[in-house]
Amino acid sequence: MRKALDAAKAELPVKLPEWEKSIKERLTKAAAAKAVQKFEPLPISNATALSAKLQKQADGSFLAQNKAPKTDSYTLEISGHSKPITALQIEVLPDDSLPGKGPGNNKGGNFVLTRFTASLKRGANTQELILHSPKADFEQKTFTADKTLDADDQTGWAVSGATGKKHTLTLQFAEPVILQPQDKITLQLDQNYKQLGHTLGRFRVLAAPEET
Repeated sequence: MRKALDAAKAELPVKLPEWEKSIKERLTKAAAAKAVQKFEPLPISNATALSAKLQKQADGSFLAQNKAPKTDSYTLEISGHSKPITALQIEVLPDDSLPGKGPGNNKGGNFVLTRFTASLKRGANTQELILHSPKADFEQKTFTADKTLDADDQTGWAVSGATGKKHTLTLQFAEPVILQPQDKITLQLDQNYKQLGHTLGRFRVLAAPEET
């Protein structure tokens, strides 16, 4: 998979102008139509972590069972979703079992999502899916939504100052993703911040079919 992703990245400089033009055209149409994105939970077919045990909850969210978290990376697989996917939303959720009710595992309930990536496996081919325009309902100073798309493990999205509450991070796909029967989307949520313990405690992944 890594080899396939590297090959896909090598093509990005060539394809980027083409994608940018396509994005602008589609967004212009969406703005004219005054579309509103409506998010619904995604069917997660498999969820694993390097350290924690991800326990699925009744609402489709996952609770990370790890009493001594340091750093971690969560991998989620999605298949069998019939609607187009134009955007993803990560809900981080409070839970009474977490320090400070979460949504993170740090003693104050915080977390740092250092990087978020998505890829699509279709047959023997795997390609990275381009994400853009990340937005959050709340951002800790200097730990902003846009930092989830860079390669720096010491930056990311965090919510100190508003822990113990639900928050959302929304990211747009460069192109709508339409899953075929055997396709699989893989999401990776990295939490590698140097101050150990800043991992996600409870979260849910949603998607919207509309472009805005």
